[in-house]
Amino acid sequence: AVVAVENHEFVVYFEIQKNPANPKQIAIRSTIVNPGMQPLKNFEIKYGVPPSWSLQASPPNSNTLNPLCQNSIQQVIYLQNNGNAPLMMKTHATYLFGCQPLSSTDNVNPIF
Repeated sequence: AVVAVENHEFVVYFEIQKNPANPKQIAIRSTIVNPGMQPLKNFEIKYGVPPSWSLQASPPNSNTLNPLCQNSIQQVIYLQNNGNAPLMMKTHATYLFGCQPLSSTDNVNPIF
């Protein structure tokens, strides 16, 4: 797994697998953890890619991140390149930090 996004509240890890039969298809297992001291509730993350890429994501297994990496949110993302554009990705997460609603928009590290 590689670090895709890291900020003050959470870390997103990607395990990336290319389809050997079709180099334009990629599967990613996303694992999100909370290394902080406060739980993050109502956690929702969306992934954005260029228009020439299609993205399908499975539902996350949870919407709560307990503190100190006690649990993780996992999700599988399927990508397909419908053109020749390089893959770039952004994330947009919304969550409650205590009772304060927060959001975070991040660029995924250049790992593709």
